[in-house]
Amino acid sequence: MNKLTNQRAYEDIFQIENMPTSCLLCQTGKLEKLGHVIPKFVMRWLKEASKHKSFYFNNDQKVFDTPAFRMMCNTCEAKLSTLEKYFTDNIFKKYYRKKSPNPIQDDVYNFAISIAWRLIVFTERLKSTQPQQQAFKSTYALSESLMRDYLNGKIKSCEHSVYALPIENLTKNISKDKIDEHALNYSIRQGLKAHRFKDEINNKDLSLRRIPTIHFKLGCYYFLIFPDNYFAGAEFSIESTKISKSKELHLLEYTPDLLGFMDWLMEPGLFEINVKDLAPTNYIHRNSQTLWDISFGSKRAQKSSE
Repeated sequence: MNKLTNQRAYEDIFQIENMPTSCLLCQTGKLEKLGHVIPKFVMRWLKEASKHKSFYFNNDQKVFDTPAFRMMCNTCEAKLSTLEKYFTDNIFKKYYRKKSPNPIQDDVYNFAISIAWRLIVFTERLKSTQPQQQAFKSTYALSESLMRDYLNGKIKSCEHSVYALPIENLTKNISKDKIDEHALNYSIRQGLKAHRFKDEINNKDLSLRRIPTIHFKLGCYYFLIFPDNYFAGAEFSIESTKISKSKELHLLEYTPDLLGFMDWLMEPGLFEINVKDLAPTNYIHRNSQTLWDISFGSKRAQKSSE
């Protein structure tokens, strides 16, 4: 009998009746081996660098690996594994070898989208998702489909933006007494959070359905993935640089508002850094006119010129 997952601690988190029977990526291939949601190299390197042999899962049970389950055929597993190479060799390993990491580039976008997709199909099958199964599907189904088609080479854009944040952009701007150095350097985090946009000033609901977001942390790097134009109309300060000509790949810079936003986004909070002194901010508020102009203005201008 094939094992459901790779750790006893994970056996009770899945909906048995909702587990896949064929590859979730190509949708036809045979499921053969367990595949990690967070790439296996992350835990292996963090255990070595931190001198810890195990980590806590949900701050409760000790585990020796990140969750894995049968979700892809061997061909698709191999395809996504190739997307890990640039980040693994040129950024992640260099950081923990105390060498200067290479700058992030287009390969990192594809790598991040591959993990975001895996997190969606993983979360859909958790028992904790079951009470809100239909709401989850209505929120994340389009993101999952777009990312899957993108990873399969069927479309050129999956209409999602990747925001990357190296932890050095935090450590050089935040005093050491506010940082849990071990947690910041060696923790793995993952999560999904869906919410609506609202113009609080004009009391307008701006989204027909909840906005899907995905985030994860792989030791020295945070990744935040949103639908394109997510920050349009936001009135809190997020500073980033677009570092790809062909993909929506952005490098985040430190601002106090970024810390507050991450503390709000990454439930149950940003435990790696003490943010209790930050002023509360409404992160679902968007200026409706700005949101409209940025999201639809260019399309309206394009149509009028045709």
